[in-house]
Amino acid sequence: MAYLQNDFDKMGIKFIVVSTDTLYQHVAWKKALEEISYKNREKIKIKFALVNDQNWFIAKKYGMLHPKESTTSDVRGVYIIDPDNKIQAIFFYPMNIGRNFDEIKRTIAALQSTYKNKLLTSADWKPGDDFMIPYQKTSDGGDLSKNKSDYYQASWFMTFLKSKEMTGK
Repeated sequence: MAYLQNDFDKMGIKFIVVSTDTLYQHVAWKKALEEISYKNREKIKIKFALVNDQNWFIAKKYGMLHPKESTTSDVRGVYIIDPDNKIQAIFFYPMNIGRNFDEIKRTIAALQSTYKNKLLTSADWKPGDDFMIPYQKTSDGGDLSKNKSDYYQASWFMTFLKSKEMTGK
C-alpha cells in the first residue's frame, strides 16, 4: 500500500489504516516496513495514518469481526467512502490472503469517474474504457447505433458513452 501512496495522492484519495493491534505493535509494524526492501522496491516512508482500535470500537461498528474466521481478530477490510461520507465499496479479505491494491485503485477510479455523471462501468472496466449508461428504453433514446453520436449500443440493454466525452481526449 505504501508504494501506491503517490498514486492515491494524485487521485485525491486520503486513506488510513485501522488496526486492533496495540500502539506498540503499530509503531513496530511501521518501523519494520519502512526498513525493508520488498519485491525489489526501494525502502519507502509510510505517510498514511495508523488508527489504534485496540478497544474494537471501529471494528465492531463497521462489521470487521467475522465470527467464523475469528472472534478475537478482525478481518482485512477495505472501505471506500465517498466525499458525501457514504460507503461505496467494501472488500473483505481472509486473514491468510493479501489485498489486491490494483483492484482497489481501479474501483476508486471507476467511482470517481461515475460519481457525478450517473454512468456505469462494465465488467473489467479500466480507466480510459467507455462508460455504460443506465438502461434506456428504445422510446427514450432510439437506436443510438444508427446515428453518429458519442453513444453506441452493444445490445438492446447495453448503451455506452465513448470515453473521450469524460476524459476530454
